[in-house]
Formats: sequence, C-alpha cells, structure tokens
Amino acid sequence: MQTHHRSVLTLLAAVALICPVVAHAKTPKSQAPDLVIEKTTQTSSNFWLVKVKNTGNGDSTATTLKMVATPGGSYSCPVSAIKAGGTADVPCRMPFKAREGMRCEFIVNPEKTVAERSFANNRTVSATNPKFN
Repeated sequence: MQTHHRSVLTLLAAVALICPVVAHAKTPKSQAPDLVIEKTTQTSSNFWLVKVKNTGNGDSTATTLKMVATPGGSYSCPVSAIKAGGTADVPCRMPFKAREGMRCEFIVNPEKTVAERSFANNRTVSATNPKFN
C-alpha cells in the first residue's frame, strides 16, 4: 500500500512540475509591432529619407522619428502607421544645412508611444555626405 501512495505522489509531483512548462510553451505571443530603421539616405544639404520597417507581427500606430544632428540641433518628423511586415519612407527636412563632420542620430518612436516588442533597433547614426556640405 505504501508503494502505491509513493507512486501516486511521484506522479502528481511530476505533473505539477511539467504543467507550467507546457502551458508557457503553448501560450501564444501577443501581437506587437517592432520598428526598425533600415536605411538613411541624405538627398540634399537639408533633406533625408529614412526607411522604417515594422518587423513585428502587429500593426503600429503613427509615431515620430527624431533626428539629432551634432553640431546642429534636433527636430522630429512624423512616421505614418505601418502594417506588420510593411515599410514606410519617412521624409525629413532639417531646419539647417549639413556641415562638414556633422553626425546625425535617428531615433524612431523616441518617446516609446508605440508599445513594441523590442526597442533595440530604434536608433542609427549616419555621417553627412560630403557632397552636400
């Protein structure tokens, strides 16, 4: 009789340990956008085109793209809503002209108003193109 109780207790303990692992594995991931800056292109002394992709599995709402130019200043450009897997070309006109040695940091969703899966790829840094200085 004692062996039977031990077997039942062992079985219950094993089930209790395995159930949370199985439940966690079967829980579906929530749908969330993940905005990534894919490419920055300077097209004139005061204009940039920034390609933003939503690599997440959920649609994003509209947000902003912030550019910090050193030396120079910072400004923001609107980013339209992007469907899951989609891209948006974000035009940005600087209120000043590019200078030699200028460094430009681009940050998409800087205030984190869009709840993303990851904020790891929201920044990139580019140097200004010498032909536009």
